[in-house]
Amino acid sequence: MLEIERLSVRYGPVRAVEGLSLTVASDAAVAVLGPNGAGKTSTLRAVSGLVVHGGSVRLDGAELAQRSPRRIAKAGVVHVPEGRRVFGSLSVEENLRVATVAGRGRPARFSIADVYDLLPALAAMRSRGAWALSGGEQQMLAIGRALVASPGVLLLDEPSLGLAPSVADRIYDTFRRLKGAVGLLIVEQVASRVLGIADTVVVMREGRPVGSGPASEFTDPHRLARLMIGVGADDGAPDVPGPDVTEGQRAADV
Repeated sequence: MLEIERLSVRYGPVRAVEGLSLTVASDAAVAVLGPNGAGKTSTLRAVSGLVVHGGSVRLDGAELAQRSPRRIAKAGVVHVPEGRRVFGSLSVEENLRVATVAGRGRPARFSIADVYDLLPALAAMRSRGAWALSGGEQQMLAIGRALVASPGVLLLDEPSLGLAPSVADRIYDTFRRLKGAVGLLIVEQVASRVLGIADTVVVMREGRPVGSGPASEFTDPHRLARLMIGVGADDGAPDVPGPDVTEGQRAADV
C-alpha cells in the first residue's frame, strides 16, 4: 500500500503541490486528474524521489522520503514517466531484460512471457529496435518494462498522451487486466478512460487537491470541469473532453 500524506513540492518560490493526501491499495487504481500545471507530474516525481518534497510518502508503512530514486524503485514503486524513455538502441526483448535487474531481491510479479501475453503486439516485434517502434508501441514497451521490474505500485504519467484512440484503448485494456495484481496510480488530464477503471479519484488544480472520492462521484462532466478549471457552477460549464473530442486533437501516433 502506498500512502501519501500532506505532500508538498516547491520549485524555488513556486508551489507545485500543496497538501495532497491519498492512498493506493495494492489491488486498487487511483486516478489523479487535473489540467496542465495542476501538480500531477510533480506528485509522481516526488513519490519516486526525483524531487525534494515535504510531507510523508510510505510504502507498506515504510517511509520513502529519505531514499534515493533507485532505492524507491527497488522497494517496488515503479514509475512510467511521460515520454516513454525506452532504450532506443536496444531491442524490445533487451529493454525488458534490462528491466528485470530492478526487480531483483523481490518476488517476481511479472515475467517477460507475462508481458508478451498482456501486450501481444510486443511479442511480434521482440527483436526490433526500440527506436523503430511507433509511439504507441513504445508506450507498451515502457509499461512492459515497468512490469518486469516487479512493481508493488505502478505510477503512470499521462499513459494515453499522444496516442490514437485505438492504441489508448489497448493500453487501458491492459490496465484493466492488471488491476487487482498491482496498485495503480494514474495521472491523466482527460477523464474519460481512467474513470472506467479507477476506484478513487483525486482532482487537482493549481497544486492543490480540490476534490476526492469514489470514481462514481466524478462521472458528471460539468461537475468535473468545474473542479478542474474552477469555473462557476452555471449550466454553461464546459464538458471535460472525451475521446471523441480530445483524441482527435492529439497526434494520431500509432
